[in-house]
This record gives sequence, C-alpha cells and structure tokens, in this order.
Amino acid sequence: MKRKMNLLLAIMAMAVFFSVKSSFAEEKQVFGIDTSVSMYSQYAGGVSGFVFFDEAVIQPSITLNHNPSGLYAMLWGSYSPQDGFNSDYGDEVDYIAGINRDIGPVNIDFYYAYFNCYKLNSHSAGDSHAVGTVIAFPEILKLEPFIEAECDFIKGASRQNGLMYRVGARTAPVENLSLELSAGGHSEIYGTRTELASFARLAISYKVELAKNLALTPEINFQKRVGYSQSNGGMTEDVIWGGVTLDYSF
Repeated sequence: MKRKMNLLLAIMAMAVFFSVKSSFAEEKQVFGIDTSVSMYSQYAGGVSGFVFFDEAVIQPSITLNHNPSGLYAMLWGSYSPQDGFNSDYGDEVDYIAGINRDIGPVNIDFYYAYFNCYKLNSHSAGDSHAVGTVIAFPEILKLEPFIEAECDFIKGASRQNGLMYRVGARTAPVENLSLELSAGGHSEIYGTRTELASFARLAISYKVELAKNLALTPEINFQKRVGYSQSNGGMTEDVIWGGVTLDYSF
C-alpha cells in the first residue's frame, strides 16, 4: 500500500503541476503530454457501468504521447479522500500503454492495461490485466458512432475473466456541449451473469476553455440498469454521478 500511495501522490503532483504550467512550444512536437485532474461524486466504470466506489474520488492522470506513431503511455490514479491513502479500499493505480491511429476515416485506439486496484466486492484478488479498444466512426447525421470493448483477466481468479462492451454515439448540438448516449453489456465477468444489455447511459458535458490548451469540463451521467439486478447476478444499477475535469496538453 505504501508503494501505491507514493505512486498516487506522484501522479497527482505531476498532473496538477503540468495542468497549470505554461507551454512555449508553437508547433507540434514529436512528444506531447496530456494531463488531467478529475473529481467525481462516485467512481463508475466507463465501459462496465459498475460502481466501483460509491464515495467521492479524485482521479489524476498523465499521458506521454509519441505524436508521429500514435503510441502512448499513461499513468492513471483514483484516490478516495473518504478513507485516505492508508486504507485498503478506495485507491487504484493503472498502467496503460496503447496506440491511437486513424485508418482511413476511422479512429482506432488499442491498449493494454494493468489495474493495480483495491479489492472489489466479488473480486477474489482485485488486480487485473486488460486489453481493449475504442473505435470511433465518421459522423453520420451529426452523430459520431463508437464501439468500446475490453477483456479483463483477473489476477488469481481466472474464472472471473470476461468481456465488457459499450456502443453509442456522441453529438455536439452547440459549441463545447457534448451529449453521449450509449448502452453496454458483458459476459460472465467478475462472477456476474451474462447480460447482452446491462445498462443505458446519457452523459452530458460542457467544455470551458480557460486558456490555451487548458480546459475545465463539468459533466453529469444518468445511468439506467436494463439487465439483471445485482442481487440476481447483474452488474449495474440505476445511478447518477457527476464531476469536473481540469485538463492541460502541451
């Protein structure tokens, strides 16, 4: 836990520092850095819809991009102020490497991740490996369709391995306002029952440009369970959560 605490502190310090640092580069460089610090009322999985932690969290990240190739490496953390860094529940550090490329009109992001996380409900161990992809398609009738899928391999609990997926579309009815409607499902991952459709979600966000490359984005998510209840082997639940993200790129 001490090593995890130090990593989270380092991620938060780097993300906060780079988020307020001025950039002097006028043209695109070979390497770039994206940083963010998010604060959410709850920690809910983007692709899974599962509420991993039902208290407020701080989630910093820092990503190193190799712009010509699309290769990137990311450190991402989730910290629960409720229990503090010395608790055994509420903290997580993720190590992610991937490649993001345009292939014709389609954008494909493919990644590997190691989730160094706290013990989660039905998990036997907590930590897991994952491979995943996000595919974004060209705009159709002002909608941008996407597909997201992830296979998780739970450390020490191979019977809980499985696939999660989400499909949806984004639109921007006015400048800086983004609406995203999606639905997700999964196989028998984490000891749950297979659900072709587990949840439906509406996400609303508005990006406020504070300065060059510096933005503040509040958002709110409305999620409706459409599969089994958790007491009946399902994964998701009806939940509303929101937050705000400060991000800076240079």
